Amino acid sequence: MRGRHLLLFDRIDAVHEQRRVLSEELNFPALLAFTKPLPPQPPVSTITAALPPNVKLVTLTSNYAELHAGQLLLRLSHLYAVGEHPTLSQPAEVNLAAIFAKDGLRIRSASETSLTANQPLADVQSRKSDWQTHPQHAANAAVASDLAAIAAAAFDKSVPFVYPNVVLRPMEVRTFLVSFD
Repeated sequence: MRGRHLLLFDRIDAVHEQRRVLSEELNFPALLAFTKPLPPQPPVSTITAALPPNVKLVTLTSNYAELHAGQLLLRLSHLYAVGEHPTLSQPAEVNLAAIFAKDGLRIRSASETSLTANQPLADVQSRKSDWQTHPQHAANAAVASDLAAIAAAAFDKSVPFVYPNVVLRPMEVRTFLVSFD
């Protein structure tokens, strides 16, 4: 096994941006797959608009379509954490109808689900508990101060999904069951 170290020298916000981009390139390269030769096909893309630079299309699959009346599983994630970059750490808005607007793969409807897509998100949220974070030692003022600063900068409330617009907060992953024309 060989390790690999990359050093980035720049302003902190620029390093965070470059680190995320490099991380995606190194850890999730394009997948090379082989099959029997087919007649030449013109290149095809199902996406008609660019995603924001801080959003990644994680999953678009028909693997579970039988379980969900033919709907496809779509998962989007925000790549940056709170405070990691002045602009890329902000919530990002994605218009699903603009992204998937090609004939044959035009999005007709979408419903948000749990991360594993096994239940509607509303069912999960109805049972949701609010976790309270407290420093282990109440006397540790530095830890309490750090937690307060994180809480002040965090985007607490998930923005409700109203088709076709999805708002992704920092480090948020959202999963949808989508129907296409």
